[in-house]
Amino acid sequence: MQNALRPGTAFTRTDEARRFLSFSPLARDFAKAQQATAQIQEALKADPNYAPALMAAAVVYEQQNNLNAARQACEKVLARYPFFAPANKRLAALYAALGDNQKAYDQASKAREALPDDPEVARTLGVVLYQRGDYTRAVQFLKESARKRATDAELFYYLGMAHYRLKEKGESKQALRQALTLNANASFVEEARKVLAELK
Repeated sequence: MQNALRPGTAFTRTDEARRFLSFSPLARDFAKAQQATAQIQEALKADPNYAPALMAAAVVYEQQNNLNAARQACEKVLARYPFFAPANKRLAALYAALGDNQKAYDQASKAREALPDDPEVARTLGVVLYQRGDYTRAVQFLKESARKRATDAELFYYLGMAHYRLKEKGESKQALRQALTLNANASFVEEARKVLAELK
């Protein structure tokens, strides 16, 4: 789109390209998406299937804790563009949050094929595999994600718990302590402290 808008390019759909470029960053930035809520809704009224606006809307819905609306927006994108990996990635995380681990795993696996180095995809896979009891693979993906998400307390909690299930005491203590350092008020704190007390 940026190339299409370069000066001297013979392109007749400049307005459409500019609109695409204005919406694309919103799907990666919660604050900007929130500020552009009215613009997003206006675009969807004009075209309910406009993928960039749907992806931005999913971000807004997720921020409002309306996970089902966010899920529906991503599903609508994928109904039209089945191989759109960013929608697979977000939908995987949404399914995981909604407790549908099978669908979360399926969507994350699709996203992983297109985005093999994405830390968010690796995180989702790690959490889902932990929930499914596949602790060895969970550790693999969670460690991979942790290299790029060093401030994600919940990630380190799951990593610590996966190590704990594998009876890897040293690694478990290290990850759980990191989780508590990053967020001492999280919902997992009681469980993390209980496991750490057991491991002493």
